[in-house]
Amino acid sequence: MIRLNTALKVLSAPLLALALPACSPLGLVNALVPEGNHRVEAGTAYGPEGRHRLDVYRPPAGEVSKGTLVFFYGGSWKRGARQSYRFVGEAFAARGYTTVIPDYRLYPEVRFPEFVEDGALAVAWARKNLGGGAARRLVLMGHSAGAQIAALLALDPSYLAARGLPADSVDGWVGLAGPYVFEPLKYRGIRPIFEGEVPAERARAINFARRAAPPSLLIHGLDDTTVQPRNSDELAARLTELGAEARYLPLENIGHIWILLALAAPFDGHAPVVESALRFIEGLPDHGA
Repeated sequence: MIRLNTALKVLSAPLLALALPACSPLGLVNALVPEGNHRVEAGTAYGPEGRHRLDVYRPPAGEVSKGTLVFFYGGSWKRGARQSYRFVGEAFAARGYTTVIPDYRLYPEVRFPEFVEDGALAVAWARKNLGGGAARRLVLMGHSAGAQIAALLALDPSYLAARGLPADSVDGWVGLAGPYVFEPLKYRGIRPIFEGEVPAERARAINFARRAAPPSLLIHGLDDTTVQPRNSDELAARLTELGAEARYLPLENIGHIWILLALAAPFDGHAPVVESALRFIEGLPDHGA
């Protein structure tokens, strides 16, 4: 208990907010996560570019997968590395889900919507290459900028269609603190990412809310000052109004970083992110092993 409390103090929200871009806090989180509850296939190519690589976390040997979860990390579309998110792969693989964590191209190498197109390519790879129990369900999940990518892949059918996948290829999606209703050209820090030939309005997931959208669970910390909780609240409300299945889950005393850290085994008691996501996923249609 003393060790855990010490770690919690070290990983205080202010420190994480400053240091997260360097990924050192995530390295510390990974160091605290057990390594024996999953199998990893690292660095698999899913496309031709250098960052078209993904890691696959599989359930323990002898267990049949309950489905596939594709997780997109955040980082303001400017930074991030799949290796930093081992704790996410472990969290869900240990609970029976094949978990795919892809890298995707970042600004300034690319601009919107190319990183979303990379996401579609990773989903297509998962659909083609993960059979058996992993094919029972396909669920997308993302945090922050990664949640925006997951949302667009789930709500705008054009991305998956470009990879030969039908609109119903995704069984559901989970968003953690995603910017779904933001206007990117209003923010100087990210404006260059969304300035281009494709209208920035296409980056707003709420514009693609539709009745036939896959079920969604939108989790957001009420203490989040990086991405306002209204993003999840308003998108869930719009989807529900249109007749889609959507749930908004606000978490008190949780900010932008802790909603992510709550996926890690040492901190999953800090907020019910893992259990809520699993309850949602297990309620989705099971296509059979």
